[in-house]
Amino acid sequence: MSNVIQLPVIAGVEITTDAEGRFNLNALHQAHLAANPRMHRNSKQPADWMKLDGTRELVEEISNSEDLRFSPIESKAGRYGGTFAHELLAISYAGWISPAFQIKVNQVFLDYRAGKLAPTSPDRLDRKALAQMVIEAEEEAEQLRLENHAKDDHIKRLENFFQPGMTITAFGKMLNGVNCAQMNNYCHEKLNWLYNESRSGKNKRWRARSNARDKYLTETNRSIGRHGDDPFIKHEPKLLQEGAKKLYQLYLDGELPMKKTWSGEYTHLKFTEVAA
Repeated sequence: MSNVIQLPVIAGVEITTDAEGRFNLNALHQAHLAANPRMHRNSKQPADWMKLDGTRELVEEISNSEDLRFSPIESKAGRYGGTFAHELLAISYAGWISPAFQIKVNQVFLDYRAGKLAPTSPDRLDRKALAQMVIEAEEEAEQLRLENHAKDDHIKRLENFFQPGMTITAFGKMLNGVNCAQMNNYCHEKLNWLYNESRSGKNKRWRARSNARDKYLTETNRSIGRHGDDPFIKHEPKLLQEGAKKLYQLYLDGELPMKKTWSGEYTHLKFTEVAA
């Protein structure tokens, strides 16, 4: 009698588990892309989520659990590898992708634990189907390699093009489709690079945060005097090369604020001409 497996399936993608019952985050990423085909394939990857301070804190908290006898997260190499994570981490990763995706994943996991999922049998997959799955996996890996190579080439061209002293807004103007008016707010709210030292809230006076200063940003200072008023110092955050590389990486990953009229192309004529 054949063994029957019951694994969570989201957007047609089977969420595999390992021997410890941890869930494959790469499969969750593929499920999100399958449900949102217009998303860039490299956005919201597990590797990006694992770099967050909140993720590291959550992993440490789960690791300190008395009931846990294995690492809550582990990356495995090979064709059937991936990043396998404790259920709480998998749900947290889904929430980082989007609240709606977290709700979907959480409900599927609950049904999985309760045994409410419809069973599937591995015996139904014949050799031809298995061979096709292997071919598709290899093609996907090759496509990802080519995309990463192209992305590395873009970054190298950026290094040749970028000149220190550019503001965040000026840099955004070089990238096709970026909503430059939202770039400072994005660096404030999403990246935590900037803070507003103005107390009025009307005219924002952006400053570089200490965690970003000298790594991603620097500041230029100049004294401004008006007739009849005391002079004051104006601070202006400027991008360093690492900051430009980080923003351009986020641009290629589809993370920056974009205009509604954006063509969907991650290029800019001015950037291409200067960087070539």
